[in-house]
Amino acid sequence: MEGREESESRTKLNVCVKKQKTIAIIVDTAREWWNEMRALGMSCRLQARMVKSMTEYLNAHRFLIIHRSSSPQAVLDMENYLHYRGMAGGWWPCLVAMEFGLDLHLEEEVLSHPYIRALQRSTAWHVYWVNDVASFKKELLEDNIQCNLIPVLYVKRVIETEARRSKTGIELQTVVNEATSIIREEDANWVRLVSDIRSCEMLMPTGNEQPCLRRRQDLETYMEAMGHWRSGNLYYHLASERYGICATIDGYVQAPDFRANYVVRLQN
Repeated sequence: MEGREESESRTKLNVCVKKQKTIAIIVDTAREWWNEMRALGMSCRLQARMVKSMTEYLNAHRFLIIHRSSSPQAVLDMENYLHYRGMAGGWWPCLVAMEFGLDLHLEEEVLSHPYIRALQRSTAWHVYWVNDVASFKKELLEDNIQCNLIPVLYVKRVIETEARRSKTGIELQTVVNEATSIIREEDANWVRLVSDIRSCEMLMPTGNEQPCLRRRQDLETYMEAMGHWRSGNLYYHLASERYGICATIDGYVQAPDFRANYVVRLQN
């Protein structure tokens, strides 16, 4: 992605690719996609953000792989969980792809605004936390729970209980309920942020000049897309067989429309 010339790292990658056909398929597919994005006109600014977010994503996975192999039973503390889960979830590169796909032209002063940054983080955490709750049982069976919100909260509560020298045990269901409460609170926070953005003159200028109209239109599209992203993520985890929940109606045949509530809440 960075367009580097042949180097020792590239040589090592080529050797690895020759040994593993699966890796070759992944690398070739990624290279083909990246070249296509550039050919379709992805701006240099978006390319730079994509490279940065992908680098953070891969570095976070490198850390987690090393952590899992060296400390198989060690659950991350809350600080490290928030940092590495936030990078390893893969949401930030997808956000750049979404902006490009929707042909949004959001200036740096808009993307760096505290409201927009908070909206992005809120959407990312919703995606990650829904996944953590829905996939906890699956990850537990696979012995892969080091970077999941539920065990991180559980260990945090155990440490707090021991610090208070309390003899009361920590119920797993209590921690699961706490995790779902965190998701609901973040949902409410996201709706407040949408309202704050719409009432912010700097982000949503009221003028009728073309730049003002374009910014309002792009930001509304941006927020609507994030709303669909959140609700689609929730729907996928509840309805997909991957996590064994299959929360559908009519004998698990017809899926419910989880998107509706978000549309209503956005309009209100």
